[in-house]
Amino acid sequence: MLSSSTPPAKPSFPEIATIGEGRDITRESIGLLLEPQDKVLKSKDLNYEVYEDILRDDQVQSCFQQRRTAVISREWEVMPGDDTPQAAEAADFIRATLERINWDSVTEKMLFGVFYGYGVAECLWQPGEKGVDLAAIKVRKARRFKFGSADQLPKLITKEKADGEDLPPAKFWHFCTGADNDDEPYGLGLGHWLYWLVFFKRNGIKSWLKFLQNFAQPTRHGKYQPGATDEEKKRLLQALEAIGEDSGIITPEGIVIELIEASRSGTADYATLHDKMDAAIAKVILSQTMTTDNGSSRSQAQVHEGVKQEVIKTDADLICGSFNNGPVRWLCDWNYPGVAYPKVWRRIEDEPDLLPQAQRDEIITKIGFTPNPQYIQETYGNGFVPPEEDAEQAAVLSGSQMESLLKILAQSSGYSPEKRSAILRLAFPQLPEDQLQLLIAEDPSANAQGQTLTPNPSPVGEGDMTVDLSERGVLGFAEAQRLATVDRFVAQLRERAQPEFEKMTLRLRSALAESTDLVEFREKLDGLYPDLDGDALTQIMAEAMFASKLAGIFEAQEGE
Repeated sequence: MLSSSTPPAKPSFPEIATIGEGRDITRESIGLLLEPQDKVLKSKDLNYEVYEDILRDDQVQSCFQQRRTAVISREWEVMPGDDTPQAAEAADFIRATLERINWDSVTEKMLFGVFYGYGVAECLWQPGEKGVDLAAIKVRKARRFKFGSADQLPKLITKEKADGEDLPPAKFWHFCTGADNDDEPYGLGLGHWLYWLVFFKRNGIKSWLKFLQNFAQPTRHGKYQPGATDEEKKRLLQALEAIGEDSGIITPEGIVIELIEASRSGTADYATLHDKMDAAIAKVILSQTMTTDNGSSRSQAQVHEGVKQEVIKTDADLICGSFNNGPVRWLCDWNYPGVAYPKVWRRIEDEPDLLPQAQRDEIITKIGFTPNPQYIQETYGNGFVPPEEDAEQAAVLSGSQMESLLKILAQSSGYSPEKRSAILRLAFPQLPEDQLQLLIAEDPSANAQGQTLTPNPSPVGEGDMTVDLSERGVLGFAEAQRLATVDRFVAQLRERAQPEFEKMTLRLRSALAESTDLVEFREKLDGLYPDLDGDALTQIMAEAMFASKLAGIFEAQEGE
């Protein structure tokens, strides 16, 4: 025999614990329509006007308005169901639809369903470009609808149809909230919890007004002597009435008038009752009191504000989730069948303060770590692109690095372009690939096909290294013309760089002359190398490369 924890081979698919046909023992009787289980409403003949009257209370109106406006003040978004173009198009369609029907206004009205327990809205469809468009959403008064006992779907109650009219599918959007089970389609709204609080508050105010009427000013009391005639009593009453209007009165001799003031002890008063009820109302609606009342500290108010934010997020998720499962799906099924459904939601959380995060990232960057683009986008959002490193700026190396670059170019003149490229890439990994290839292409030691050009054996910077490749048939006319332009820039570079090279080679020759052997020269060279100033040479190289690039661009445009 199977134990209770062992599932059967196949599950049971039909719904069993339905509430139709008298299967719900918690309901007194079930006809064609379900009735709300709200005990307050039952005591008031199921009349929702009782809850409508509660909204006239000043504290209820203020707090509930704060709750609604806090939701619609937040920006809403429409997220695609997945990364496909069809899902993105469907999301754009829903977004445009919500903007057209004024989604904030619809949300604000549907939030009254939180107060009554349920809300109902009618979708007005119209033919559209792709199939069906949503012309408008009209939020209806909830008490015009009741729910059928068989299907728990809303039915419109009219004077002609007391049992309710059946409504077409995918026409009315509704939701319920507050109930502790799914058998109550009417939900349980805030009105249920606010009824007695408002009742006690109003009756307290009535008693307070009567108290003020009776005891706000002293009661006039006139005394007359035994045996006073009716005329004397009449004159006494006239004198008492005159006290309320005139400051001075005339009384017959022997008549005594006293002013009696109310006297009592204790701390109970009507104002305390009023304030207690207001605090309880705020707690029911906003789940806290310190965003509506005075007397709280800043830290307490911040904690209570966080509680209020949770309530607001719940309302936003309720409306958006219900709408996503209703009209959003209907529109997508009609216009984009098979697409992943987009989701409408509101960003309730405040934008985080990114200043501390940015300061931390700045410190981490200074010690050598670079944030990747994905981290930047996730932390700071879209709209940021990595800085584009200019080719000429990237080519500006330190003086010692530039000297090494020139030596490598000269010493590798007999290698193929591929091998020279590999050597330079290892020596200068910070150089962009296009800049590295440019250095090799503009170096007259080798042509684009790997043909070695034997340089003049004179020291670097001297002699003529140009070759007319067009005569050998290696390059076409345009390529030979470009190489001739490069040769002119190389010649200018050699002329301007010659003094700087002479300064460097002079110090090297002096060190060699002062050394007794190569070991001593190497030791001096290790100390001399960091002191070689290549800033001027660096500037010359940068200017030459920049000028040659501009000339190349100009010639390319001229040749088009």
